[in-house]
Amino acid sequence: MNPYRTLCALAALCLLVVGSSFALQAREKIPDHSFERETVLDDQGLQQWAPWDVVCPQCKAVKEIECPLCKDRDMPHCIECGGDKRAVCRTCAGTGRYPDPMVEIICPYCRGAAVYPCAQCWGAGTFGITEANGSSRQEKCRACKERGGYDCLPCEGRRLVPTITIKKKPLAEASIDALKEKRAALQEVLETIENFEHGKNHRKTEKAFTTALKKPTKEFPIIKPMLELFDEVYSGFVKVGVAFEGFDGKITHQFYIFQDRLTWHLRHQILVLDKEIARAEFNANVTAESK
Repeated sequence: MNPYRTLCALAALCLLVVGSSFALQAREKIPDHSFERETVLDDQGLQQWAPWDVVCPQCKAVKEIECPLCKDRDMPHCIECGGDKRAVCRTCAGTGRYPDPMVEIICPYCRGAAVYPCAQCWGAGTFGITEANGSSRQEKCRACKERGGYDCLPCEGRRLVPTITIKKKPLAEASIDALKEKRAALQEVLETIENFEHGKNHRKTEKAFTTALKKPTKEFPIIKPMLELFDEVYSGFVKVGVAFEGFDGKITHQFYIFQDRLTWHLRHQILVLDKEIARAEFNANVTAESK
C-alpha cells in the first residue's frame, strides 16, 4: 500500500458531503480509512512508533485551500472563509503537516472546518426562494439566525480531535487485555451505528438515535458533543425548514451525515487499536524470549 496515496484518501475525506449535502445528491460512500504507520526497534529490540513528519497531501504545506464550502457558490458571507474563497486547510488544520493518525485525526463532524453549516442555508446565512410567479429572492435564514452554521463542539474549533485513550492515558501505556477490551467495546458501538435504521417520523428517529447512543456516550466522550451539535442543527432546522420544499430530504441527510461521519471515526479508532495491539503483542513476545 502506498502511504502517500492513503493519506490523499484521508485528505479527500475532508470534502465528504460538502457539495452534495447542499444539492441533496445521493448519499456518498464512506472513504477508505486505512493508513500505514512505521515502527522502529529500540536498543532492546522493542517496537516503537517511528518519528512522524509528513507534508500535508492536500495543501502541500501552503496551509490554506480553496474554500470547500463556497468555491462553487456565490456566498459573500460564507461561514467558513468569510467570503474570501480561501480557507484554512481542513486536512492539516493549517499547520502544513499531516497529523499523526495514531495521535490525532480530522474532527469527525466538521471535517476540519471548525464550523458546521446550517441544514437550511448550508453556510450562507440566506437561501433562495422561488415565488409562485416564478420570481426569486433571498430569504434570511432563521434556522441559524443568519450566521450560516454553528461552532463545532466535538473539536471546539481545533479542527482535530485526539485518538482514543484508555482511562485518559495513551494507548501505548495500556495492557494488551485493556486494548482488546476497548476494541471489543468500540466494535459493539460501531455495529449499533451501522445498523441503525431511519424511520419516517424524524422526531422519533432522533429520540431512538439518542437512546441508542446513551450508553456508548459514557465510554466514548466524543459522541456527546457530536450529539449536542446534531441536536442544535436539527432543532434549528425543524423550527423553520418544515415549511420549505425538500425538508424531508434535508433532515434525513443530516442523520446520514452524523451516522456516516461517526462510523468513519469509529472505524479509524478500531484501526488505531489494531495497530497498537499488534505492536504490544510483538513487544510482549520479545520480552518473553529474552528472559
